[in-house]
Amino acid sequence: MSNNRKFQRTWVILGYISSLFGGFIGMIIGSILISAQKTLSDGNVVYVFNERNRKHGRIILYLGSSILILSILFFMNWFFLEKVLFGRPLK
Repeated sequence: MSNNRKFQRTWVILGYISSLFGGFIGMIIGSILISAQKTLSDGNVVYVFNERNRKHGRIILYLGSSILILSILFFMNWFFLEKVLFGRPLK
């Protein structure tokens, strides 16, 4: 396996892990996988990652967004139920 393919695979794996555990960092990695471009010496602009990895980037972006939204809703719900309805004081 070439060095470039290992680099791309590392980004995809890191993106999935961070989107599952953090959401926001996964969204950043997903957007990098989707939109990273470089300019060649002849002036052509090409994507850094191949089509398959850009597809993974879209999945990572959607997964990270979903996890982030669900986390925010969960903590808002927890705060509302525990602190507001049951009157438990903040520590």
